[in-house]
Amino acid sequence: MTLEEGVDMPKISIIIPMFNAEESIKKCLVSLIEQSFTEDYEILVMDDGSNDKSSEIVNELSLSAPYIKYHFHSNQGISATRNDGLALAQGEYICFIDSDDYVHENYLDELYKKSIVCNSDITVCDFYECKSDQHYLRKLVDFKCSSVFELPKLSFEINTAPWNKMYKKSFLQKNNISFPVGKKYEDASFMLSALLKAKCIAKVNRALVYYQVHAGSETMSMNERVFDIFDILLQIQDIYQNVEMNKELMDYLTYFAINRINVYQLQQIYQKDRKTALSFVREGYAFLDYHYPEWKSNRLFCDSNSWIKKRLKSSPFLMNLYVRIFWKGSGM
Repeated sequence: MTLEEGVDMPKISIIIPMFNAEESIKKCLVSLIEQSFTEDYEILVMDDGSNDKSSEIVNELSLSAPYIKYHFHSNQGISATRNDGLALAQGEYICFIDSDDYVHENYLDELYKKSIVCNSDITVCDFYECKSDQHYLRKLVDFKCSSVFELPKLSFEINTAPWNKMYKKSFLQKNNISFPVGKKYEDASFMLSALLKAKCIAKVNRALVYYQVHAGSETMSMNERVFDIFDILLQIQDIYQNVEMNKELMDYLTYFAINRINVYQLQQIYQKDRKTALSFVREGYAFLDYHYPEWKSNRLFCDSNSWIKKRLKSSPFLMNLYVRIFWKGSGM
């Protein structure tokens, strides 16, 4: 659908942060141009200082699809780039798509219809994880329109990436929900804030997003920015400290923190510097012990891990030993 000047505001704004995406941005945009959605929408391409041919590709496509709107700024980072897109968005609903991903032709139509029917603040969908030529279906937990207070497991079971979801813009604005600038793992803070404040979360039981996983991704290229997770978890803690919590929801949010730190501790085998790797392992346990002193007895942590995994993840000595034995960083 085209968006001409003088007509009603678009129903949906799709925000795409972009940096040097000449190999993928055309496929991403074409998948959005070819949507079955019959109402007006806009595509905001937020270029964060690309120096390849990305802008040429976007501008060429916009000649036949004027609802593609290109914006350039220089190296602000993905959080600031998405926030700028939010400030410019005119749609009643917001979607985020990464420049190397693409979507099903019914992506907008199905998410929008579900959002309208349920009057949801957030609507989520399943997705495909794409590695080379293989597509792996990733199904989120099935549920009817609900909130994390009615169904606490949603706070953990819904993935924290922003891209397989549709958000009511007025909901984001009313609750001042945006991406924290200057930190890695910004998605977790954004999503937990949104999930905790949403009165209604809905789900389309269909995979509508194709998420690309590349060699050299975060899990295989750790650096000192892994320490940002502590600041992000503190931001999340601040969000729910001002909310009246039930015990089950508190258990899930505690388990979210435990799980994130454990995952990144295990991934320290890919850390470039051994000293940094061992320091993160040590500080991870110090963080959990201080902020969640009873974390080792968390019901979800205990139920989700075998005896051996629980021993590894709860023992500083064993985790340290694991990283030392399996370390694959440079300069070994």
